[in-house]
Amino acid sequence: MRRGAPFEITAKNTSMGDREHVTLKKGNYVKVSIKDHGIGIVQYIFFKIFDPFFTTKQKATALALLRAIQS
Repeated sequence: MRRGAPFEITAKNTSMGDREHVTLKKGNYVKVSIKDHGIGIVQYIFFKIFDPFFTTKQKATALALLRAIQS
C-alpha cells in the first residue's frame, strides 16, 4: 500500500450459531474488518498475507501487517 493511503478498521459484535462457521464454536465473537483503498493484491500473494514472515520487500523482516495495525 502506498504511503499515506487511507484505510479503515472496524469491529462489530456478532454471534455464531452451531453451523455458521466450520472452525468456530457457537458463541459471541468480535468481527474485525480491515478495508483499504489501494490497488488490490494479486491472488498468489493474497493467500500469504497473514503469514508473519511473508514480505514482498527486498529489505524487510516481515510482520509488516501487524506493525501497520499497531500504528
